[in-house]
Amino acid sequence: MSSPIKTKTERDGAVERIILAQPKGNILDAVMLAALREKVLSLASRPEVKLLVFEGEGKHFSFGASVEEHMPESVGEMLSSFHGLFRDIESIGIPTAAVVRGQCLGGGFELATWCGWVCCDSS
Repeated sequence: MSSPIKTKTERDGAVERIILAQPKGNILDAVMLAALREKVLSLASRPEVKLLVFEGEGKHFSFGASVEEHMPESVGEMLSSFHGLFRDIESIGIPTAAVVRGQCLGGGFELATWCGWVCCDSS
């Protein structure tokens, strides 16, 4: 059974880092998307945060959306969650950056490109 902890946060002065922390490629499933949305929205009431950085734990930023949740019966809900996350990021009004190492595919790529800045490692 996998751990329910899918994200971590770290703070360095005015920079808040949200780290995708799902072993085996930081797959963006419903649980991780919900955790990301909760963490992003919590920043709306924290004016001391001046930059939000997304980063993947381990070798890769993200392999993208969950294949299991990308099936016809659940894809609508998955897309709504992704769109909701992007609206949430926009609504808090904090500049964003993605730090990308390794693979950055599908929904992970969409998350990275939604950010104002993307910093990529040569890997």
